[in-house]
Amino acid sequence: MDNKLKELLKKQFPSIRVLIVDDMMPNIKNHKYVLSEMGFVDSNISHAKDGLQGLLKLTKFQPELIITDWNMPMTDGLKMVQKIRATKAFADVAIIMITAEADKDLEQAKPYVQGILKKPYTIKDVEDQVFFAMAKYLAKKMQA
Repeated sequence: MDNKLKELLKKQFPSIRVLIVDDMMPNIKNHKYVLSEMGFVDSNISHAKDGLQGLLKLTKFQPELIITDWNMPMTDGLKMVQKIRATKAFADVAIIMITAEADKDLEQAKPYVQGILKKPYTIKDVEDQVFFAMAKYLAKKMQA
């Protein structure tokens, strides 16, 4: 992705609501830090500790980007994103899945997400996936 497109996207980031779904608080804090450094506003970033809590936050928080772990208690990330995609109001939300799963298992997630972060990953990997997911989301939003 070229720098001009990244700069255009960054101008949109302060107004974008992000939901981070992960059962590990250090991971949530790390993602919040990276997103803040990218230009997202802390007050527009929320989190949930598992997929069930993530689903419960959807309607009230109305995220435009969801970053979720796969392996979590209650409802895992894959089941959560499948339920999100089945809900018309959230069918187009940008979703990035984080996983340590085997490549063959990742095929299950691909139809439901714009990006996959495979553990271990770098800050640059997170940034690249966020830019890619938001570019797709905003392009689709402009067409609507």
